[in-house]
Amino acid sequence: MQNGLPELSVAEIIGEDKTFGCAVLWGATMIGNGVCELTSAPEKLTFSLGSLSPNKQAKLEEIKRVLELMGPVEIEENFLGSRWSKLLFNCSFSGMSAVLGATFGEVAKNKKSRLCVQRIAKECIDTAKKADIKIEPIQGKDICKLLDYNNKLKQKISFAIIPFARFHYWRAGCWE
Repeated sequence: MQNGLPELSVAEIIGEDKTFGCAVLWGATMIGNGVCELTSAPEKLTFSLGSLSPNKQAKLEEIKRVLELMGPVEIEENFLGSRWSKLLFNCSFSGMSAVLGATFGEVAKNKKSRLCVQRIAKECIDTAKKADIKIEPIQGKDICKLLDYNNKLKQKISFAIIPFARFHYWRAGCWE
């Protein structure tokens, strides 16, 4: 389990049939050396599990049983699309939050940083499209429908809704 898209590189070394991936759909922040704080509501500790290779259901179920000791696990049929969903938000909101030393809410409220979030999200969406990857919804919200645009009106709507596009795995405090 890690951010990014390590599965493709790992698969080149050990093979697709032995490569499994897991997206962690909750947040935490590092407070100090060896100390982290959960920034998501505890009931939102969910995992998204998948494989690059078809017919790996038995192994996925085995991994799922272990991870369910901590929280709910969903086995994704479109695992790469699920990874791209998380990548989109890590690149846009998490990146801007880290650079500015601000919460997601502060990033979303500031027009300059919100514009950066919007452009980063759009670049992720466009790149996924070119790679023929369908970005999956995050906890029921279709982020492409919310943030993608192909004309000035949709671009203005995308910009306007960013402060309201809160996702359940971040607790309210991340937005304040």
